[in-house]
Amino acid sequence: MSIKFNTAYRVYKNLLQNHQKIISKNLGQNVIIVPTSKKICKRNSISREAANSLNTAEYLEKIYYLLKQKGYNIPDICIDEFQLPRKLNTLSFQTGDWNVYGPGRLEIFSPYLIFHEEGHFLHTKNLKYGQSFFSVLHRIRNIFKPLFTKQEKCLLISDFKRAYEEGFFDWIEPEKYRKYSDKKSFTDFIKTPEKYLSKNALSSAEEFVADYFSLATCGFKFSAQIALKYKELHGPDIKTIITKNEINDLLQYRKNLEKRLSVDMQ
Repeated sequence: MSIKFNTAYRVYKNLLQNHQKIISKNLGQNVIIVPTSKKICKRNSISREAANSLNTAEYLEKIYYLLKQKGYNIPDICIDEFQLPRKLNTLSFQTGDWNVYGPGRLEIFSPYLIFHEEGHFLHTKNLKYGQSFFSVLHRIRNIFKPLFTKQEKCLLISDFKRAYEEGFFDWIEPEKYRKYSDKKSFTDFIKTPEKYLSKNALSSAEEFVADYFSLATCGFKFSAQIALKYKELHGPDIKTIITKNEINDLLQYRKNLEKRLSVDMQ
């Protein structure tokens, strides 16, 4: 006998609430999993939306638990796609004590993305003044004096080229990446990956710190001048290194989650 949609939707919301309590207890942090709207659930099925949210939550739990084991303080976590079309939805961002993620694109979620947001969180905690003030200060400063000198820009691009050659971006699967990228960005990545991959780090002090942290915490060694810039910008300390084997385990875990069949709730 088929279950009415409203009944199934209530079961779905209860499932998310129970799951967030379990993860919250395991991590020792606040965790919120926001249900996808009824409209999207009707279009894609509740089963699929439950799988998207739960798989994303389990993946985040595994990575943040590893970060905690490595000695890092971790943020509160929110999973919410803001009811935007999934292709347009922001994958993640940092706000206050929270790292916020959108479900539905687990296939291109990289451990480095979570490390990047962790870097933002720790950077915020490092600053003696508000993150927003730090951001405004550096934007005003950039009007009169660029954040990076020409030499530093070249060094940073060179560092990203070396990181790419050393396999720190092997997680990028071009065909999957193409689905969520505009044609120009994808072409730029194929032609000159180092320029494309360093573009975000060159955009602001906050993004530079987060990108640096995501690579350095996995063992990548930046050039001395770039490492000094990171220290000047109050970048968080790099503690116990996350190994290549641990990264591979996380990537395999993500792939296993992608394959896992959801329970049919309808």
